[in-house]
Amino acid sequence: MKKLLFGLVLLSCAWAEPDSLIPPDPGYANGFARSNPGYRKRAAESYEKAYFPAAVAQLRRVTGLPEAELQRVLQGFVYRWLDRYVELEGHMPADDLAEMVGWLDREMRERLHPKPTGSYERWKASPDNTLGFLFRVHR
Repeated sequence: MKKLLFGLVLLSCAWAEPDSLIPPDPGYANGFARSNPGYRKRAAESYEKAYFPAAVAQLRRVTGLPEAELQRVLQGFVYRWLDRYVELEGHMPADDLAEMVGWLDREMRERLHPKPTGSYERWKASPDNTLGFLFRVHR
C-alpha cells in the first residue's frame, strides 16, 4: 500500500507546474559577493519592480502567453543571469551570456511550440525591451 501511495505522489508531482523557475541561491563567497551582500536578491527585486511590468506586457502582446507564466520565466532568467554575474565578479562575457540567453530561448521555445518564435526574437533585439541590457556583454 505504501508503495502505491508513494507512486501516486511521484506521478502527481511529474505533472505539477513548478511555482518558480528561480534556482536556489548558490551562495558565492568571492570578492564581488562579499562587497555586495544580498546583491542577487536586491537586484532581482529591483528589476522586477522597474523593468518587468513593461517587459511582461510587451512579451504578452507579441507571444499571447499568460502574464503569470511570462513573469515566472523572466524571473528564472534574471536569477540565473545574476548568479552568473556574481560568480564572474561583475562580468558577463559573451560565452556566458550566450548560455544564459540560451536558457531563456529554450524556455520560450517550449512554451511557444508549435508557434514560431520570431516575435519573441524581435522582442529580445528591440530597443524598447526594458530588459535589453541583460542581453548584452558586460565587462
